[in-house]
Amino acid sequence: MARFTLLVIGDDAYKKVEVFAEDREVEPHVVKRHSKRARSRQRWIRRQRRTLWKVDLTRNLDSVLEDYLEKVEMTPDEYYDWSTSYIGGDQMPRDENGDVVSTVNPRGKTDYWGCRELPLRGELEPAWEAEGRYCDIDWEHLREHARMGLIECWAAETLLDPQFIDRLFVDTYEEYLDVYSRFYTSAVIDDEGDWHSPGMFRWFISPQHPPPVEKTWILNFQARFLDNLEPETLLTKFSCHY
Repeated sequence: MARFTLLVIGDDAYKKVEVFAEDREVEPHVVKRHSKRARSRQRWIRRQRRTLWKVDLTRNLDSVLEDYLEKVEMTPDEYYDWSTSYIGGDQMPRDENGDVVSTVNPRGKTDYWGCRELPLRGELEPAWEAEGRYCDIDWEHLREHARMGLIECWAAETLLDPQFIDRLFVDTYEEYLDVYSRFYTSAVIDDEGDWHSPGMFRWFISPQHPPPVEKTWILNFQARFLDNLEPETLLTKFSCHY
C-alpha cells in the first residue's frame, strides 16, 4: 500500500477520478478468451502429470494423471476447475462462448483519494484552496515551498546515506533543488479524462526513492501538461491511495 499524487485538469474532477476507482463495478467484460484458457489448461495438465510422476517414477508419465483422476472420480475439466478454484485461480464467471468475464474495473488505479490544497495568489499571502484556475495558482510559492522541504530532506538523508544524490540521478546539490522543486504529480488526468503516468506509476512515490523515469517525467511535466492550458482551466490536486 502506498500513496501518490494526482493532478486533474478541467472541470468535474471527482467524476474523472471515479472512472479510475478500483472498487467501481463495470459491465462484464472478457478478461481471458476461451482459447487462452484452453492453453492454460493444457499447460496445467502437463505440470500435474510431472508432479504426480515424481511421486512414483516407476509410473508411466502419459497415464499417471488419468489413473489419479479415475481414483478421485473426476474428469480433467472437473479437476482443473476444482484445483484452480482452490488456489484462487480460474473460477470466474464465463459467458456463452466460454470466455472468462469480470466486473472489476480494468482501469482501476486507486481505492480512495482526497484533495490536496493548491496556493492561490492573495494580496498578502497565498490562500490554500482545494482547486484553482491555472492563472490564479501561485506557482512561485509552490516551488519555494517545495525547495524548503527539499533542503530539509537533503540535510537528513545525506547524513544517513552518502549515496543519496546518486539515487536521485542528479550530479549536484543545485541540480537536485532545480529538478525536484518543480511542480509535478505522480499521475495526471487530462481534460479529456485520459490517465497519464510514467510507466509503473505505483512505484513513483517520492524523491527519496525514484526510478530513472522520474527525472524525465518531472523535466517534461510543465511543457506536456501545463504550458498549453487556457488561463481559466481548473486544476485539482489529489492525494491517492492504492
